[in-house]
Amino acid sequence: MTAFVDYYKNSLKSLKLEFYSEYMSDLSDEWITVLSVISQMKAIRELSLVMTIENLDAIQSIVDYHCEVFVNQWPQLKRYRLHMCHLSEKQMKQLPRLDLVLNPSTEIMGHKLDLTSKSLSPLKRLTHFELDIKNYVMNETFFDSIHTHLPHIQSLMVTELKITPTIEAMLKMLPKLKCFRYSGYTYPMFAESNVGVVNA
Repeated sequence: MTAFVDYYKNSLKSLKLEFYSEYMSDLSDEWITVLSVISQMKAIRELSLVMTIENLDAIQSIVDYHCEVFVNQWPQLKRYRLHMCHLSEKQMKQLPRLDLVLNPSTEIMGHKLDLTSKSLSPLKRLTHFELDIKNYVMNETFFDSIHTHLPHIQSLMVTELKITPTIEAMLKMLPKLKCFRYSGYTYPMFAESNVGVVNA
């Protein structure tokens, strides 16, 4: 990071940085060090920071540094955006909506995706779920017992999917499902009505 800042600090006008806890230490000191290094880039006019932090104990120190020190080092900024995210396991289980994007490496493009609805079963409050699959082939086993694992789903979207009689039968077992979208189509779902396909 230091080498990047030294090279661009007098020339770069716009910068967007995304930090994820899996690549950072749980200690707040490391996050604060990164922020202090970034603040040397005095040519920046537009700055966007996205920070995903898992360690709840580290968040307060980072927020304090950001508000008391970091933001006061950028008088030249014309536009600034900060997105800081922390989700605990308890919060995850309470999510009503989830958008999941899976983008594979080129080595596994075209392979079947063995994601199951059972793996999402802790999210019992989920009512809206979007699964955006990039260059995967969706395995129909995802829909096995989906009415048991995700009983409150009202809206479901899955890309890269070919509807089969098995999938259709599983979807009809979801008691609250009202809308199902896949591969550019909308599939209105109502417990008392027949399923019809409408081009989205």
